[in-house]
Amino acid sequence: MLCKKFGLSFKAVNNSLESFDGHVVQPLGSTSLPVTMNNETKMIDFIVVYNCIEEIILGTDFASQFGISINFANNMIKSTIDDRKEEMPVRGDSDDKSVPVNIVKNRKKNCYAYAKYTTAIPPHTAKMINIKTDSKCEKCIVKPLADIKAFDSFYDINNDLSKRMFIYNNADQPKYIVKNQKLAELDFTEYDVLQRSGNKKRVNEKHNNTVNFSTSMNECESNCDHVNKIKINNRLNEVDKNNVLNLLRLNKDRFSEHSLDVGCCEAFKHPINTGDSSPISSQPFRMSKLHEELLKQTVHDLIDIGVLRPSDSNWSAAAFLVKKPHLPDNFDIRDKKNYRLVVDYRAMNAVTKSDLFPIPIVQSAIEKLAGCKYFSKFDVNMAFHQLAIDENSKEKTAFVTPFGLFEYNRLSMGLKNSPATFQRAICKIIAKIRHLGIDAFLDDLIIATKT
Repeated sequence: MLCKKFGLSFKAVNNSLESFDGHVVQPLGSTSLPVTMNNETKMIDFIVVYNCIEEIILGTDFASQFGISINFANNMIKSTIDDRKEEMPVRGDSDDKSVPVNIVKNRKKNCYAYAKYTTAIPPHTAKMINIKTDSKCEKCIVKPLADIKAFDSFYDINNDLSKRMFIYNNADQPKYIVKNQKLAELDFTEYDVLQRSGNKKRVNEKHNNTVNFSTSMNECESNCDHVNKIKINNRLNEVDKNNVLNLLRLNKDRFSEHSLDVGCCEAFKHPINTGDSSPISSQPFRMSKLHEELLKQTVHDLIDIGVLRPSDSNWSAAAFLVKKPHLPDNFDIRDKKNYRLVVDYRAMNAVTKSDLFPIPIVQSAIEKLAGCKYFSKFDVNMAFHQLAIDENSKEKTAFVTPFGLFEYNRLSMGLKNSPATFQRAICKIIAKIRHLGIDAFLDDLIIATKT
């Protein structure tokens, strides 16, 4: 890392690069360095990128300023030294006389911004929606897609306030922005690093701010904080630990960043078959002012991520909070994170037709994994809440509180067939890879291998 080695600073650029293999490269910035050849020194502009194989790559800017030309037809380099024209063969790292030439093309592939979390936008309301991108872009214009009601905005990777979109909903029904939903296209300033013609094209620098190198270099690790907290067996040696951690970092989007970071799978929709039963309703439970306030906070959190929505259903069950298990005696009774929302669906469950999909027995699952040496366990975050409920069944999930009536958009704990629906879904998801030593017991994914 040349910049880190010599403590160089560099200026931000708005352009992205695309390598010869189609890999998108987002520059950290640009800098100018003195380059001396044949006792002549010139200032050359360089693009700074992260984790480059070579410390410096000299391109067409260098060749143009020093009067160097390359004839790729016969692999010869021509240069002018002290008014003398010299010619020499192109040589690579091997004895092969031919040298592959990697041309970095203009960025043509479309890149997009996606919703970072699931969020509900109430009717005739606008909300700030956190976004993430599918490329390592530094600065760009975010242009909303046709079905997203929002204005163009400016994205800056160094400014957290710019990593969101102000989306409005002018409909009479709530609008749900689902995690990983495509929201906008990223518009980059066209940039060429190398041109076949050899003509020089300057970087269009719209900002003259200096980028702190150490901050940029550590950004990847700081963005993987939630992955770095994953427990890795201490019995593994450092090489294996790093290999596991690097694999997790490469797939960091598969892991929740916090307890309310939940995905949504629309492929499996949970039905509630109550036959010809009339709607069953209940009165809200009495509770302390503290529990009522904590319940209100919990409900609003679940509305924000799209799990719940306000309801006008004729069905209703009473909702309340229960203390989570395994808490110490001196736990904070004012912290909502220490409680779980529970809905008393016993009356509705009594008239609901059973789903007899088998739930695996733990002992049987363990026996299948016999003989394996390495075990990994993944807990699906808010597992039931990642599956959708059939639209016609949502009204039956309604629950009543002292401050209103709400219903579930996602699968709820407490429903009679929730475990069967989730087990069926997870079995279908892992069906094609189950033979590799992967099994599921509800929201626990177990991977076992011999090597």
